[in-house]
Amino acid sequence: MKKTFKASDVLALGFMTFAFFLGAGNIIFPPQAGLLAGEHTLTAMFGFLLTAVGLPLIGIIAVAVAGGGWSGLTRDLPKSVATVMAVLIFIVIGPAFAAPRAGLVAYEMGFKPFLSAPSQFELTLFSIVFFAIAMAFSLSQANSLTLSVNS
Repeated sequence: MKKTFKASDVLALGFMTFAFFLGAGNIIFPPQAGLLAGEHTLTAMFGFLLTAVGLPLIGIIAVAVAGGGWSGLTRDLPKSVATVMAVLIFIVIGPAFAAPRAGLVAYEMGFKPFLSAPSQFELTLFSIVFFAIAMAFSLSQANSLTLSVNS
């Protein structure tokens, strides 16, 4: 079966791929890595390109070759193993990586500069409050958070 994409599909996939390769870490980290590498800048550059561009590219190619989705990637695995793998990937990407990073960035950029002697206690307290607020927004109904334009 041959698939044809509309212009909007191509545009959406293009922006998705661009965002996949270009995150804040790919803007901020390379100059710092080059500075810290000193005379080993070329080696650091190749290592960064391999891990920040090469690995995501290999991931995109693997998904495309497998058939374009999770069912294609896991077709040779038993369903229970595929389910465990999906849960582990979800946990690693979300609660184990992205959530702590979001809290730490908010603390480092928005709170820590105003402290005279920051310590682990302030980070812990900030994290509890930050994630409590995030959870409250997540659990509340969407229409209670939006402002009514008609009123």
